[in-house]
Amino acid sequence: MKVLMALLSSKQIAALTLFIVVTASVPVFGGTYAASILIIVLSFIALVSAWQIISGYAGYILLGSAAFYGLGMYMSALLTPILTLYGAIPASAAVCFAAALGLGVPFLRIKGPYFIIATLALGELIRNIVTFTETNYFRTLGRITIMYDLTTILYLLIINAVAVILAVYFIKNSKFGLGLMSIKNDEIAAESCGIPTTKYKLLAFGITAVFMGSTGAIMASRAGYIDPDIAFPAYISIYTLVMGIIGGLGNLIGGIVSAIILTLLFEIFLSMGNPYPFGILLGILLILSVLLRGKRVTLLRIFRMQKITVQKPLSPAK
Repeated sequence: MKVLMALLSSKQIAALTLFIVVTASVPVFGGTYAASILIIVLSFIALVSAWQIISGYAGYILLGSAAFYGLGMYMSALLTPILTLYGAIPASAAVCFAAALGLGVPFLRIKGPYFIIATLALGELIRNIVTFTETNYFRTLGRITIMYDLTTILYLLIINAVAVILAVYFIKNSKFGLGLMSIKNDEIAAESCGIPTTKYKLLAFGITAVFMGSTGAIMASRAGYIDPDIAFPAYISIYTLVMGIIGGLGNLIGGIVSAIILTLLFEIFLSMGNPYPFGILLGILLILSVLLRGKRVTLLRIFRMQKITVQKPLSPAK
């Protein structure tokens, strides 16, 4: 606690405390439905915040979040009967970290749109490896997971989300974070200045995988049953990417606000029995975010209702 007080301002500590108190009190005052919605919100907050490390700070746009999310799910399903969920979460995160380091060596040599396409293929690669292993060696395709009660899952996701937020904040304000942002701006110049770009990119990729894997590990005990289609859904990768871009690349708070608003909007459309307009809205927001990216117009700025002042042209000299 003393370390946090030394590194965070009083306003930041107050905001973090309020976040913990409000989310932890939802099962008591909001009921089961509100807690179920909050579980989805917290999972996307963790995914988007972790996504910011490799994408927002290092500039390598990741479209394969489902790869580590699903890997964490499967590792949790395998390890929870042995280690319980509390031991399976860090173990699953460690496996995702090792996988990210191994896969990052070839993948992080690719840049730009080719990296985005490659990470999309990464999700399918891990999905097919899991499918092949399950069907050929375990003679099964799906797995029953040990379910935990809703409150336990919620509290674990709160801890997970807070851990991700703090990690991303400290990374941003560290020498490591400065190195990542240098890589984003100009990787060749960063390397010529002595920044170990390969090491930094691998570490950023690994930390991103850790928190995505831990989120998947927790959600596995919420599902009750998983198979490759459940563990590696394409919407996890797409929604995480869209929320991160709409919230603003490298903008931690913007990503969190984006995750909250878009998840709640999806639930509203879903409760109306017609979720398809949400997909249209999501596409429009993504296009606008990309078009206005150079002007730094993000979802957070829109909801802050910041006024754009236009300077009047100077009157011609008489």
